[in-house]
Amino acid sequence: MGVIDFVIKTSADVDKIAALIFHRLFLVRVKGNKPCIILITGASGEGKSYTGLKVIEEMFKVEGLDVIPFIKDIVVMNPLQYSEKLNALLYDKRLKKVKVMQIDEARAVVGSDKWNSFINQTIAHVNAMSRAIKPLIVIIVTQSIKDVDPATRRTINYEIKCRRRGSNPVEAEVYKYWIDDHNPEHPVLRKRKVYGIIERNNEKIRTQPRFILKKANQKILDIYEDLMVQGKTELLNNKLKKLTDEMKKDIDQGTFSRVEEITKYLLKNKDTLHEWASYKRKKWKIKPERAAMLNLTRPQVNELEKRLIEGAKTNGSK
Repeated sequence: MGVIDFVIKTSADVDKIAALIFHRLFLVRVKGNKPCIILITGASGEGKSYTGLKVIEEMFKVEGLDVIPFIKDIVVMNPLQYSEKLNALLYDKRLKKVKVMQIDEARAVVGSDKWNSFINQTIAHVNAMSRAIKPLIVIIVTQSIKDVDPATRRTINYEIKCRRRGSNPVEAEVYKYWIDDHNPEHPVLRKRKVYGIIERNNEKIRTQPRFILKKANQKILDIYEDLMVQGKTELLNNKLKKLTDEMKKDIDQGTFSRVEEITKYLLKNKDTLHEWASYKRKKWKIKPERAAMLNLTRPQVNELEKRLIEGAKTNGSK
C-alpha cells in the first residue's frame, strides 16, 4: 500500500495499540531531534481539544510519564500565554521530559483573522525555536487546514481529523503530509492516511487505522476546564483594559465635559453601552465597577445616566 509509517511489535491488549502508534508516529520523531507539527481539525463540538489531550496522555504513558502534573504547562489557551509557556518548555529543567505543547483554538475570543495570523506565525516560530533548542510536538487545535497559509502548510507533519456521532467517543483518522516533487519545478503538497504494520500474537496486520478515542483521565479534563475558563477570562480582561485605557485617553479631564464625551462614545458604540450599563424601566444605570474604572463621581454618574436617557430618546433607540 506504499510507504510504511509505523511497525508495532507487541503483545499488548488491543486498546493499548493506539498509544503505541501515537508514540511511534509523534514522540519517536522528536526523540530523533525533529520537531513535529500536528493539526487537529474538525467542526465545532467534534471533540478536537479532548482528542489532543487523549493523544498526549496515551503517547507519554508509553514513556512511563504521568502528564497530569504538567497539563498547566502544556496547554495554551490564548495567544497571550504562548511565549511564556513555550520558553518554559524549552528552558525549564522541570519540564525537560515534556516535549509537547497543545495550542487550543481561540477563534471565538480573538476573531478569525487574528487566529489565522497567530497560527501561521506560531508554526514558523516554533519550528525555528524547537530545531535550535529542544524538538517539540506542537498540537494546534483548529477547524480546518484552510486556517493555515498554503506556504506554511508545507511545514505540517500530521493532521488528525475528528468527528463525533452524538455523545459517542471521538472517531479520529491520522493523515501524513508530504511533498510530491516528481516534478521538481512544481512540487505539490499532498496528504495520505498513515499506514503501518502491527505484529501481534504471531499475526501481521497491515492497517490504515481509525481510532475510537475515549476521554482522557478525568483529572486531566478537570484541569483543562479550569484552564479554559482562566484563558478566556484573561483575554477578555485584557481587551476590556485596552478599551478602558482608550476611553480614558480620549475623554477630557473636566467634570461634565468628560461626561459629555463618555455619553457620545457609548451612544455611538451600542455593544459597549450594554456592557457598561443596564436598561430597566426606561432608565440607564451605569454599573458601579465601570464607573470606578473611569473614576466617575456620583454626580458625574447621575449626569451620565440622564444624558444617556436623553440621547436614547433623540436617537429613537435604546
